[in-house]
Amino acid sequence: MVGGAGSGKSLALLWEALDFVYSFPGFQALLLRRNYPELEKGLIADLRSTLPPHTYHWDDSDHIATFPMAAGRAPSKIFFGYCKDGKERSLSQYLSSAFPFIGIDEMGQFSFWAWQFLSSRNRINVGCEPNAQGRMPAPCMAGATNPMGPGWPWIKRMWLDLSAPPEAGDSFLINPDEYFHVHSTILDNQRLLDRDPGYLDKLKKLPEDLRKKLLDGDVNLVSGQYYSNFTRERHVVDLDADPGRVEWQPWQPVWISLDWGLAHFACAHWFTRALVRRPDGTRSETVVCYRELIVRETGIKDFARLMAEMCDGRFHGSPAQEKEAVTAVFVSHELFARRSDPSPDQTVAFELGRALKRRHLPFPQRAAGSASTQERRTGAAMIYEDLEAGELVFLASCHRTVSALPMLARSETDIEDVQKTETMEDDIFDSLKHGVLSIRRGRSKPLADEIRSRAEAIEDPVKKWFFLRAHNSGIGENDKWKNIGTELGPMWASRSQT
Repeated sequence: MVGGAGSGKSLALLWEALDFVYSFPGFQALLLRRNYPELEKGLIADLRSTLPPHTYHWDDSDHIATFPMAAGRAPSKIFFGYCKDGKERSLSQYLSSAFPFIGIDEMGQFSFWAWQFLSSRNRINVGCEPNAQGRMPAPCMAGATNPMGPGWPWIKRMWLDLSAPPEAGDSFLINPDEYFHVHSTILDNQRLLDRDPGYLDKLKKLPEDLRKKLLDGDVNLVSGQYYSNFTRERHVVDLDADPGRVEWQPWQPVWISLDWGLAHFACAHWFTRALVRRPDGTRSETVVCYRELIVRETGIKDFARLMAEMCDGRFHGSPAQEKEAVTAVFVSHELFARRSDPSPDQTVAFELGRALKRRHLPFPQRAAGSASTQERRTGAAMIYEDLEAGELVFLASCHRTVSALPMLARSETDIEDVQKTETMEDDIFDSLKHGVLSIRRGRSKPLADEIRSRAEAIEDPVKKWFFLRAHNSGIGENDKWKNIGTELGPMWASRSQT
């Protein structure tokens, strides 16, 4: 269930659990919230306002509601849980438990890992009995959330897009028949509107992005979106649809930025400068992120191998020419401090560098400002400024990066920073900021290439011959060739015009 605030999503979760516990004797349901204060003000308060206290027994220390059944039948229970200290690792308290129904309230505050772990607990518990028709329950899970929070990207992919989130890995498959969502707004909750008629007006007065989230339940807008200036028209180049939009300049430097972690996503991005046609038809020299590499649970040596294999030379003539064009590989300063395993005497950066050098790529260096405590804020702002000026674009083939940028939100504690999350989007941001903070200066077109280009523009073969002869005879030395215009021709041609 996804939608706006006050739409009754949390109450629907409770009703779902109650339907199970009253249907199956001995049934155990789990309802979760991120922390206890939210749990108490939400689901527990809903329970107390929905059922008379004599219809269940409440254990205030363990937060369990027990529902007596008919004589001789086992009582059913609803466990009201939360993450102790706000840490998802505390969910391990349910490691040996079994719950045929698990409901997660405000699921956007949870990670995909939490969902996966809880799904392993979603099985029929010992003591659960058949219903009146003699059937056992079918284990299932449900969630309720506003379309926001650090977990919203993976939720949107699974329930709205019906595709596996990147966190799931290649082996995770989505069966569309097993996932569905219900959208709701406060207008679907007449009970709340009657009890608090002024609440609707409060939602209408919120800032636009928050109003669209909490009132309309807009599933496509990121509340507090950092890169609100990012658009596909300006910042994404589809070479299949428009191959002439980018004029590649093979002499320009190439640099790679990366963010590596074994337990997180390892991301690398390739950058260069090229002449890019803007939507208004003009061309300008622009930084182009033309390749991405995003994998998970990959060792540093294997990651270096994949980086080298990705240098296919598509825009540089050959793999060898592209590797030769790579002037730098930028990484976080942390890789120069973290020790590698099984060689604790060597840093991760050293292991990476050794693997890259064997494959004819540069040894990594610290990204600009990566040791600064303000690096995330500075990197976030630089990306924003480059997007605003149209000085940074992405090839459409960098599809995960293109999808990640609109999902990045401002930090709840520092609006100048990107919200830190345990998601692929945050790892992509870390790699991008290294590349943008370390942008390489453009190079002038090599003299030989410039002479060749100007010669090709001369249609008259005699003029072209004299132009090239003048350059080869020394007139082109020390940049004097710049004064030679395409009007150069044989002397008799100029005499005939006087």
